[in-house]
Amino acid sequence: MLVQALVFVLILCPLVAAFKFSMLITTAMSLWRIIQRDFVKVEDQDKDDHKNLTPALNVLYSLALLQGGLFFYMTIFSSKGKTIASSVVTKYNFNDEVQARLSVMDYFRETRVGLEKDPSFARGRKLLTYAMQLLESKSPDKYLSGARILDTLLQPVEPMRLHAIPQLRERRILVKELLLMGPSSAGNQVQKLLWTLDSAEPYGGEEARELAARIVENLADELNLEECPRGLRRIGSLLEQPNLKLTLHGLRILEKLAADGDNHRAMSDARSLFPKIMGTVSPDRHQSNGGKDHDMWSNVARTSLSLLLVLVGSPGESGAKLRYQGKEAISATAMESILMCDKCDEDLQEKAVQLLQDQPGDEARKNFIAIMVHIFARGKKNNIRDWASKELDRLSEINPSIILQANEDAPATLTEVILDARNNDETRHTAAIILVKLCRRCQTMSDEHLKKLKRSLMTNDSMPKILGEVLKIKTKLEAADIEAGYTPREQSHDTKLMAFLVRLCFHCLHYLAIADKDLPRQLDEIVAQICLDEGKPVKSLETLMKEVYKLVEEKDPLIVGTLKFINLS
Repeated sequence: MLVQALVFVLILCPLVAAFKFSMLITTAMSLWRIIQRDFVKVEDQDKDDHKNLTPALNVLYSLALLQGGLFFYMTIFSSKGKTIASSVVTKYNFNDEVQARLSVMDYFRETRVGLEKDPSFARGRKLLTYAMQLLESKSPDKYLSGARILDTLLQPVEPMRLHAIPQLRERRILVKELLLMGPSSAGNQVQKLLWTLDSAEPYGGEEARELAARIVENLADELNLEECPRGLRRIGSLLEQPNLKLTLHGLRILEKLAADGDNHRAMSDARSLFPKIMGTVSPDRHQSNGGKDHDMWSNVARTSLSLLLVLVGSPGESGAKLRYQGKEAISATAMESILMCDKCDEDLQEKAVQLLQDQPGDEARKNFIAIMVHIFARGKKNNIRDWASKELDRLSEINPSIILQANEDAPATLTEVILDARNNDETRHTAAIILVKLCRRCQTMSDEHLKKLKRSLMTNDSMPKILGEVLKIKTKLEAADIEAGYTPREQSHDTKLMAFLVRLCFHCLHYLAIADKDLPRQLDEIVAQICLDEGKPVKSLETLMKEVYKLVEEKDPLIVGTLKFINLS
């Protein structure tokens, strides 16, 4: 062990030092010997064998000194090149500084080598033209380097760099001109970028695909799909990626393409386009990204719905084809998942509503109404529930049969809203108004829809639940004097609720009784069964209502006038 240490210290370390600092040592020695010219003793200078020694050594040491000087110049130049490369990376705001610095250094190196061979080599040569040359390379590494440079040159201006807007705008215009309107090779570069987007044909890995997606996104407003064979299919492949960033880039590319009416024809001919767009907002994808990535998914969904709205709103023959494809592809379930999500913002939900409303056909209308009923009953955000309630209220006024046709259990669902104490008074009141309107128009309904309404109200326990709730509140109020902790405020609230439910029952049953003379008997049987279930004496509906009227009059005379008794017999 000691011998190895001695060998390392006495032999290897000096060798490494000599190798590493050899140029420094030889240059220093040459400079010293040129200054200290004692090559030959004075008495030996005139001897023939020493006469040429001094000039020869002068030349030797001068050459060594020149070599050292060149070495130090190259070292300083290389160091300066790195500094310049760092300055370029900072100026153009490259994303990956390490890789960008390597790309810029390669540009400097190739430029220097070219200048050594041809002094005119740098004429017209820029970082941009270098990047475009790299895109033509078959080497994935060089292609990736060129894509990094182009991506940076095309990036939009950041707010903190507003002073550079004119310069950056000119640079972006130049990039677009060279790529889209340059020589024929430029067209090949665009095609190569499109190839890179295709999940089946990656060129340079995942990073290359993302870089190409960003570059194409910046060029998309100048692209014509007719001039890009299979371009739409390659762009569409981004929508199938699990990577949400790639999906978002793909949607933004399509959104820019859709802004140009000349591209609508090509888009209308692509039968797989709508299913791919809808796939980005599918309930499964929504749920899988409902956690930490929900904000990113919301951006994807918002862009997707905006794109769909543009496509289905297109004019002309292409627009008609796109609307037909949209009718087939747009999923009501996907829109419902957005509307029911408490994390989705109002703008996204408004776009989902607009898509649902604009869908043509009876089936789409049924889906729309069914979704509204579901949202009104179980929605998590007040603004979207308010919208659903207004739409249902409007439809119940115009044609309530539409609601029953779309969802025959709508009356039962509205009853759940009315009886759910977690809902505020306004929501419960709105549900009651819609339910009353459904019953009020029962005389104009077809027999089929009337049966659906009665089945939902009577057979599905809607009215029995309401009457049962009335009986429970009545029993509770009657025991108020002996029940501890039942405050006057709570009694007043329950009294108003009982009066509200009774009023609702009679409004609904009044209209139904006109269409069905046997209804009073059925209701008496229902009330009798409720009394038995609650362990109370059996009574008729009329008797129960009279007792309720009397109790309300005792508890709150101010609201007793709102009760309107209707003789059902």
